[in-house]
Amino acid sequence: MFLLSLWWFPTIFVFGTLWAMSSSRDKRLPQDKKDKIQHIKALRTRNETADALATLIERDGAGDWPPKVTFDKWPETLLPYKQILFEVLPHLSTAVPSQDNAVNAERRKNVQTMMRKLLKERIDLSSVEKLLIEVERDDWAGISRDQLNAFYSCLAISRHAYGWTTLPVIEITRPEDAVGLPPELELPWSYVQRYFGVTADSGNHTSNILMNHDKRGEIMFKFTTSLSPMIQRTEELTFGIFYDIEVIAFDIYYDMVVAIMSFQDGRKDICLDCLRSINANVERILRIFDERLNDGHISREVWISYIQGLHGWGAERWINGELAKPNGLSSDIILVFMVLDAFLGAGERLSADEAVRYIPSNQRLFYESIGRQRFGRIVDGSEDLLLQNEFNNIAKRLEEYRATNLT
Repeated sequence: MFLLSLWWFPTIFVFGTLWAMSSSRDKRLPQDKKDKIQHIKALRTRNETADALATLIERDGAGDWPPKVTFDKWPETLLPYKQILFEVLPHLSTAVPSQDNAVNAERRKNVQTMMRKLLKERIDLSSVEKLLIEVERDDWAGISRDQLNAFYSCLAISRHAYGWTTLPVIEITRPEDAVGLPPELELPWSYVQRYFGVTADSGNHTSNILMNHDKRGEIMFKFTTSLSPMIQRTEELTFGIFYDIEVIAFDIYYDMVVAIMSFQDGRKDICLDCLRSINANVERILRIFDERLNDGHISREVWISYIQGLHGWGAERWINGELAKPNGLSSDIILVFMVLDAFLGAGERLSADEAVRYIPSNQRLFYESIGRQRFGRIVDGSEDLLLQNEFNNIAKRLEEYRATNLT
């Protein structure tokens, strides 16, 4: 539920009107997420960063952020993918790992054979391609954006599952380099790669985590489904952390847009409010890492053996004569940290090639647009000590924490 403030109506919703409403943040700026999204849309014609965020929410987020996903009521053409993945996942795990390479190779072969058979029998590849061609033409009659997001996650997890096929992960169960994938996993992947603007053969933080959570924020496709409750809980808790962080991050993105535009409009009081809000939310995110990403909550041994390998790494292939190995999970590929770096003028931690490979294009456009605002330089030149101190506090907080915790 949310209150519809008077300024929200398009007939009076102009930026100058918004600033004139009140001297209190809770009256001056929207607090409800739906109101904030509408506000961002209303601002998009005035600023490229507002437009980039609005586009990210509409296109990749299906009208929300973190991305909205729907795992039910899929098009009949795509439904077998979800059914097959649910059938395969329990076969990946074993409570007692084997140290015999031949045994693990046989297990891997059996799972891959099963997947190939199920995919070939149940998937009508021509119908799948027809549906995805319609999406490329911006025809959404056959599928919604939130369903496509869920399919993207399902497809990415399926590719990871086919590449690894065994849990727990030990060195001798590492899949062969340059895994050959079935056509049912290859053809649709080329379409979703183009749609989301990434080139990696593996999944990424968006597909494997953000789009792998349902409307209740619960993980949908779990690799550990046939293992002990403790191991399953470790997978849920780990990726719940990164999902919850992105929930908080939405407010940071919104406040960045408003901070930039309010400063441009001479409303430094509102800009200061937004910087304080960003600072508080960065602290909330870092506190989540402190309180939940530790051995007291998540077993490092379980994480490494049962979760990191499958989620952090995916299928590999030769590109220009070199084996392209996907990056593991790190703060460098989590959107909120890339956005904060851009806002603070800290530079990008990924190379241009890495960014194109793993970060969806609309996410890249968003943090690149923030970097072009050069907001830190503007604040430094403002001679406003309150703004400078608040901005510098954000940078200091993140820098100090990153130096000792984030990798």
